Amino acid sequence: MSLRHGASLGMSYILYILLIIRTGLRDFVPFAVRIKEGCPSDDELEGLALRIVEEWKALGRRLNFDKSQLAGFHKDNEKCSEKAYEMLVAWKQREDTAATYTVLYEGLCHSYVSRKDLAEDICCHSD
Repeated sequence: MSLRHGASLGMSYILYILLIIRTGLRDFVPFAVRIKEGCPSDDELEGLALRIVEEWKALGRRLNFDKSQLAGFHKDNEKCSEKAYEMLVAWKQREDTAATYTVLYEGLCHSYVSRKDLAEDICCHSD
């Protein structure tokens, strides 16, 4: 395969392969997922928070929150979905334009979180 032919594979496919290598995805799908560009909306984050009740702390660690920050979200919110939502909104505010669908996809697909289903629902284009 020539370099020119390799370049025609498309950036999203290359990013997907790098994502597999970086996150150690074990259930490789032999086609590229199309991750959305940009940042998730607050509504999307709220919907995710409702569905990630059990794994919100593991996701928070993947999004670079330390133990004390996670404890703060836990202490300040009674419902698990609110803990998750506040953590996700804080991530989006802290990272600004770097709080992308790609970063969220990586976190959700990490072996400690194991929520590829949510990653695909929220971060990928539906075809």
